[in-house]
Amino acid sequence: GDKYWLAAGMSNGKVALVDVSPNVTEFSVIQLVHGITRLNALAFSPDGHWLSGGSEENQVRIWDVDAPTRGPAAHSQDGPVRMLAYSPSGAYLVGAGDTKEIYVYNVKIRENRPFTLARDLSNVKAIAFNPADPRLVAVGYANGAIKIWNIASNSNRPVSEIDAQSEINHLAFSPDGLWMASAAKDMSVRLWDMSNFENGPAVRSKVLKVFIGEISALSFSSNGRWLAVGTSDHEVQMWDFRLGYGSMDPISFGKGDDVYRNALFSPDGKWMAVRKKEKDDSITLLLWNTDEFMGGNRQPQLELRKMAALGFGPSAFSPDSKTLALGFLEGGVAQVRLYNLDDPKAAPRSLPTDAGGFVFVGFSPSAAHRLVACDAQGNIRIWDAANLDSEPIRQKFSMAGLDRRQMSFSFSPQGRWLAGVAQYGTTDASIILLDLNRPESAPLTYPGAEGGADGYAFSQDERWFAVGNFRTFDQKSNTTVNGQSYIWDLSAPNPAPQLLDGHNGYVNTLAFDPVSNLLATGDDAGNIRLWNVTGARPLLLVLHFTEDGIEEVAFSHNGRWLAAGSADGTAGLWEINPKKSMEEEIIKGLYPLNGHQGPIWNLTFSPNDQWLATGSADRTIRLWNIKNRRSDPIILRGFTGEIDYLEFESQARFLVSNTNLAESQVWRLGPNDLRALACQAANRNLTEGEWLQYLPEGLRRSATCPELPLP
Repeated sequence: GDKYWLAAGMSNGKVALVDVSPNVTEFSVIQLVHGITRLNALAFSPDGHWLSGGSEENQVRIWDVDAPTRGPAAHSQDGPVRMLAYSPSGAYLVGAGDTKEIYVYNVKIRENRPFTLARDLSNVKAIAFNPADPRLVAVGYANGAIKIWNIASNSNRPVSEIDAQSEINHLAFSPDGLWMASAAKDMSVRLWDMSNFENGPAVRSKVLKVFIGEISALSFSSNGRWLAVGTSDHEVQMWDFRLGYGSMDPISFGKGDDVYRNALFSPDGKWMAVRKKEKDDSITLLLWNTDEFMGGNRQPQLELRKMAALGFGPSAFSPDSKTLALGFLEGGVAQVRLYNLDDPKAAPRSLPTDAGGFVFVGFSPSAAHRLVACDAQGNIRIWDAANLDSEPIRQKFSMAGLDRRQMSFSFSPQGRWLAGVAQYGTTDASIILLDLNRPESAPLTYPGAEGGADGYAFSQDERWFAVGNFRTFDQKSNTTVNGQSYIWDLSAPNPAPQLLDGHNGYVNTLAFDPVSNLLATGDDAGNIRLWNVTGARPLLLVLHFTEDGIEEVAFSHNGRWLAAGSADGTAGLWEINPKKSMEEEIIKGLYPLNGHQGPIWNLTFSPNDQWLATGSADRTIRLWNIKNRRSDPIILRGFTGEIDYLEFESQARFLVSNTNLAESQVWRLGPNDLRALACQAANRNLTEGEWLQYLPEGLRRSATCPELPLP
């Protein structure tokens, strides 16, 4: 009707009905007669025409709200009535309680006896109707079963059965009926795909979260956008369903007892390799075709299982993405195995060596590329990748006393140089530079004094090599120079390190601008310095960004932006004009990016420079829209560890993250996901101008919020 009613059940068993319609100025209470003393449940039909109550005395009462003083229809059940639910049409009422039976009432026929659904072996704990199909009701049981019943049929068998593995406390359907959420006694919330349930159980489910407290409420919003969960420890969480199932929701590795590390992408983005550490300490390598993986196929194209602990070493893709190289240790002898990615399951080609276990295997990115491997004793082998039958060239990296876990290598952008940094605990470091155009020539080696080396990088033109926090011994003053940056001019006949002096603290991070020869260095005193390494006076300017340390700096791929993350959780974004020589013209402006509650350990730009991703000790990732720098970031949650690694896939279709607790996750960033992100950010459809501004070029305009009108 056109009235609004409030019903209240009281401890003395009375039921009060109050008209609370907007035009009512004086409220009067109508007491409903029902002949019972203790009420457990009350429910209105969706159209407000019927009100029902369930009692401790095994009774169900159904009142016609349009005639409230008229006595209710009375029915009996075999036990106390704990829950009542109306079908979306209001024609049926379902009641259940402490017994194992479910009663279905046709409320339009006053004297009609209810019929019962088949008794179960377990007590009923939750009931929910599918709002898109009033015939279908879901029932959750104490044994973890969820059964879908068609109450309009004559069948006493459920349409579908699901095993949720723990006692069901709450059930809820999305308004379109395509999703069902269940909350269980194990404090988990699961989401079930109901789009094709009649052909079998709803097998595609997702655990949204395992909560700390008991789940006390579960509900979808009326527009289908939100799923809300409330718990006994006062926690409320909401999921935005405009993002779609799985959109901006990670594909996770490493939850529970499994340990996964660092997804590795091929240069063309077609392949992804992930390592898994088994419970017996053996290693399994999983290789996926990314198109199939992101399409939902979780079956890897290659699975190398149960390799000996520490016997499975580093891995690398070739520049043409046709070969995967893996380092192996078998029978105490190391070998490099090459897998043809046109047929990953074919037997690999092996390159035997006399090494004792590799710490690095990699392809140089140059056209005439090299395959390089280094073992734990510092023995380096360099193959001509076009002629792998030839003997490798051997070099030596002196690393006595080295902990091999503290050794890292990196190729220069075009693959001419290979840099290696070896750390000896926290007391020493050494640097090696190999010219791969002349692999037989002796490498350049630079032993350091007490201390390590925090960060190193090549310039885009490969002329310059820089290292941060590299401590050296000054012969003239007979003292150790601490925490500074050094740079090498690799075009010189005998490159020697040149000090970039001026930092007040240790240099934690550095990066070259990929377009010019600008170098950014950040220290633990909160300062960023910009250097023109080709100039007579290399220091251009100093940016004092924060009172805490700078943890990470990075340039965008187009050289227009410089980003920094600090120990206090603040990120900064500066617009760069590297063609200007005056310092006030080099930096156009600072855009502070606030919100993280812990140090920012990692940040990276997407290949198209549309996004900046920041990862923090606060266990979140934030995605910042570079084109709309004042908009709120997209926050990616769900981690138990601190974010220590971020990498975009080469086509920016997804982002890989890792944590210090060995969790690896893959986040989708495809066109449909970007539409969902735009809807989440704007809470409306984008105008044509906004679409052109914020969405990738070539993406045809469509509704970002399909249920809302286009502007």
